[in-house]
Amino acid sequence: MSKIEELKMELEYCQKQYEVAKNNFDICKENLEDAQMNFRIEEVERVLTGIGSLISIGEVNKRDLDRYITHCLNCLHGNIDGTIISIDEDVEKAREKQNG
Repeated sequence: MSKIEELKMELEYCQKQYEVAKNNFDICKENLEDAQMNFRIEEVERVLTGIGSLISIGEVNKRDLDRYITHCLNCLHGNIDGTIISIDEDVEKAREKQNG
């Protein structure tokens, strides 16, 4: 086999490796984007449900409401992926306070 044939085979092999890696990267990127979107949706839904609970209990103040809404907006914009706010604990404390 001549030197140029060897180089051509090496080039073709590297091109195939590149395509496989690119396909794997694209799949990983798509999986990441799906996971981020699912997290964002669930976190915003959880916080909005918590806000509704706090409003029905009558235990939400403007400062906390602003914090929850800001969190939701940041979550939707992807600024804080993976950040979970403690609204469930706040709802539980408000219920305990209401029940005496």
